[in-house]
Parts: sequence; C-alpha cells; structure tokens
Amino acid sequence: MNNATPYMINSSRLSRSMTASALGCVLLGLGAAIAPPVLANETDDFLLLDLTRARNLARQAVERENGGLGQYRAEPAMHGFSADTPHTVNADGSWTFLFRGYDPRTLAPGRALTYTVESEVTVSQTGQISIVYNGPLRSTSATAGSSPLTGSDTVEDYRISLDLNRAKNLARQAAERENGGLGQYRAEIAMHQDGASAPHVVNPDGSWTFTFQGFDPRTTTAMGAVTYTVESVVTVTPAGTITIDYNGPIR
Repeated sequence: MNNATPYMINSSRLSRSMTASALGCVLLGLGAAIAPPVLANETDDFLLLDLTRARNLARQAVERENGGLGQYRAEPAMHGFSADTPHTVNADGSWTFLFRGYDPRTLAPGRALTYTVESEVTVSQTGQISIVYNGPLRSTSATAGSSPLTGSDTVEDYRISLDLNRAKNLARQAAERENGGLGQYRAEIAMHQDGASAPHVVNPDGSWTFTFQGFDPRTTTAMGAVTYTVESVVTVTPAGTITIDYNGPIR
C-alpha cells in the first residue's frame, strides 16, 4: 500500500453518485468533517451497495445512449442516496429505474432545469442492462421517488453538489484500485452515498480530503458482519487530480 500516489481521471468516464441539498452544500463549505455512520446491519448495507451499483449502471447506460455527459444529465435522484432513487424491485430480483434527464447545454445560473428525456432501464443482479424506453417525456408515466430541483435549489447549487460527488467517487475508486479492486476491498457505506454523507473536509484551495475506512469482502461473516482494516486519506482537486495521502492500517 503506497502513500501519496497521484492519479488523473477524465470526469466524463466517472461512475457518479451525486446529489446534495443546498443546505448540505453550505455546511460542507465550512469544511466540517462528517463522521462515518455507525452501521447497525451490514447485510442490509450490502443490499444497498447492490442497488447503488445497479442505479449507476442504469444511469451510465442512458448517459451513453444520449450522447454522453456533454449532452445529457440525469435528474438528481439518480445521483443521490440509492434508496431514494425512482425504482422498483422486480420478482426476479432485478431493478427497474424510471427517471428523467436534461441537456446541460441549456443551463444558465439561477434557472430551473427543464427535463426533456425520460428513460426506463432494467438492471439484473448480474449487471445485465436493458433500456426499456429512452425518449421524450411520456405524460402517462410515473416518476415516484424522483426529486428534481425546485424552489430555492438552483443550477449553481446542483453544480456544487456534482463537484463534491465526483470528487467522492474519484477518491473511493482510487482506494479500490490501490487495494486490489472490489474483489479484495470495499469502502465504507458512506463513500457510496451522496457527497454530503461522505467523511470529508473542504480545503482552502477548494479541494476535498476524504478520510474513510475499508474492509476485505472475503472476510465477511455468514451474518454479514465486516471488520474494517484499511484507512484511506485521499485528496481530490476540482480539476480531478487525486492524491492518496495515506492508505494503510487503521490509525
């Protein structure tokens, strides 16, 4: 395990899990560290991670289908806490996600988002993706559970939230690579939720430093209990430069 390892990542290829409330962004601007949550049931957390991965696969498939992030962005619900994602669990254990998207080229500060695309995507437990529908909004469709920006939320609030979530994902993915991949390492649940829940501080230069723990999934007990053995401290700049400040035994 190495210390101070830099990476450069193309943000258009990220797996994103992004949304935070405007209030969360204000609190994060103060640089306050958010402590990792105490997990009462690790088995439930594994199920949540499966849903999170399925949600990301669905969103990324639609991003590709609609020309990439330069031309399409999914609604905030597809970037936030996965349990709040607009989805249903099917009888075979797969998930179907129903969500909207917009063209980021139409954004302007202070303007509300205008959704023009609706997508329905089913993801199996093995990661197979089926785009059931991807086209204009259907007036008869339901998007229960979605949470578009309304009221006091603005485009600028959303951009701040996206930046934090991209940084969080970059930090987690760097630790995953550094520790041998997902077969050997999993980060704590807070690093899979929205950026506001991630244990981090905002530095004076605008970068973010994430301090989080991880475990070896091969050591998980039959009851789903895990033992955290790795601590990682990762700094990510707004430009996407990643520095692993520490990656080793829990201190």
